[in-house]
Amino acid sequence: MEKNNKNIELILHRTIAPYAGIPIVIFLITLLWIPYMIKNNDWSPLASVAIMVALCLLIISMGSSYQIWYSNNTIFRKAAGFQKIITSIKLEDIKNIKEEVSDLNTLLKLNRPLRRITIYGKTSDGSSSIDVSLKHFKLEDIHKLMKLIHEHRPDISIPKNYLI
Repeated sequence: MEKNNKNIELILHRTIAPYAGIPIVIFLITLLWIPYMIKNNDWSPLASVAIMVALCLLIISMGSSYQIWYSNNTIFRKAAGFQKIITSIKLEDIKNIKEEVSDLNTLLKLNRPLRRITIYGKTSDGSSSIDVSLKHFKLEDIHKLMKLIHEHRPDISIPKNYLI
């Protein structure tokens, strides 16, 4: 009997965690300006609030393009930003997987998630890794991805607490 080679698809769903604080900050800034605006009858700070909201919407829009998915024994990542570069790594090309936290230098560059699972190996674009943000994606989806990797590559060590 022939084994069923059904394609397994997994899309990591996003969380609101990276952006949850933005409305709170804008609200608090606006709240602090209200006494000044009322006292001086000067409503110009509202223009600053509108600019902050527009910038935040732009950041959220750029960030929401960051995606991770699994298909045909390959992990794909679409980078955030305007270029939307897609990187892929086949399961057989994975060398190792680590849980990482950015140091100050990496954090200031703003090009990698603060807390992440990094999948190292040979990628389609010549880079050496794919970062899976622990903040941007639902933890249960990250667990599913790690389980899929482990099923196909039991020789690869999965970071503690991510293989449930």
